[in-house]
Amino acid sequence: MYRQFYGLSAPVFDKALPPEKFFRGKAFSEALARLEYAVATREIMALVGEIGTGKTSLVRALREKLADGKHKLAYVGNPTIKARGVLSAAAYQLGLEVGLSLPKILRELTSHLTELRSRGHAAVIVFDEIQLADFALTEALRMLTSYELDSQTLVSIVLVGHESFLERLKLSAYQSLNQRIGVRYRLTPMDLPETLAYMDHHLKVAGANHRLFEDEALEQVYHAAKGVPRKVNLLCTHALLAGAAESRKVIGPAIIKRVLNDFDGTF
Repeated sequence: MYRQFYGLSAPVFDKALPPEKFFRGKAFSEALARLEYAVATREIMALVGEIGTGKTSLVRALREKLADGKHKLAYVGNPTIKARGVLSAAAYQLGLEVGLSLPKILRELTSHLTELRSRGHAAVIVFDEIQLADFALTEALRMLTSYELDSQTLVSIVLVGHESFLERLKLSAYQSLNQRIGVRYRLTPMDLPETLAYMDHHLKVAGANHRLFEDEALEQVYHAAKGVPRKVNLLCTHALLAGAAESRKVIGPAIIKRVLNDFDGTF
């Protein structure tokens, strides 16, 4: 294991890193602030970005922020099933057993959300991979947010997915939902300085007390991964594995190049 060779206390680029140890770059911090605002104001928010830019990490960070006993959060990661199945899954996570028909689910869920609010709880539903959802689900979400109490919606909804979802919202059929989305954020890849800061942060969190990558190797990682965190994680992990196998205490550009060759153009 490379951890023992490099004297690390934890995996360097681990997707299971606890939220409190996440790298809080500019984009991450701004996106999280908007998520918190959307929850506080019960808005619908669309969080979009390329694959691997950190959307899931943001949802995990939001979940930690809301672990205060006053919020109920439901996470639905598969929007490709029928609308009634998606909403049933969300309702179940909020503590409700619902009926089988979509109208009944909407009625029971609305009643439950009203009850939660009366008890001082705020409900949040996160729909991941929303670009895969069909029109029936997006229409059901519009209907759910049409119910209001004291001119305020009963639930905060976060729509997480690929940037292509925003293109779909431009279609006339989706205008009603589009107009209800009050907060939007497009998560973009990191630039070079932020990528270097990201890598340095993860190395320190893992217990690195000496330099593990040459400057040229760090820049190679950035250019190959194009600032996408998931790709940075993958490339650096493979580089550390290769470096440990070759007993290299510091990763140089030759190792990065060999690792990229191993991906055979698929990276």
